[in-house]
Amino acid sequence: MSETKRPPKRKANESDGETALLSLVAPRKQQAHRIIQQVLADNAAVTDEKELRKLISAAYPWGQREYHPYQAWCKAVQETFAQPVAHNLPPKRASAKDYADSPLFQEVSE
Repeated sequence: MSETKRPPKRKANESDGETALLSLVAPRKQQAHRIIQQVLADNAAVTDEKELRKLISAAYPWGQREYHPYQAWCKAVQETFAQPVAHNLPPKRASAKDYADSPLFQEVSE
């Protein structure tokens, strides 16, 4: 007699609701990234971060700013501005830590 294999039991914290939620948020975030990249491409001449954030905020596509669509949007904006190269902004102002190994900041011995 052959035994049929049963699917593994689900853990107590795994539910269809969590899986469905993840599948909804990921496409929203991908769509948000596409919209943000389009705004940045359309406004390539703008280098002021505050102005870019205003333009991106005005492009929010999903009505009220609440729940998971807005969370996905905020995460996409955060990821976009975490990379200065991605939107042609000048790098953030350097600190003394960035130049700790520079000869300028080393003690002079006589």
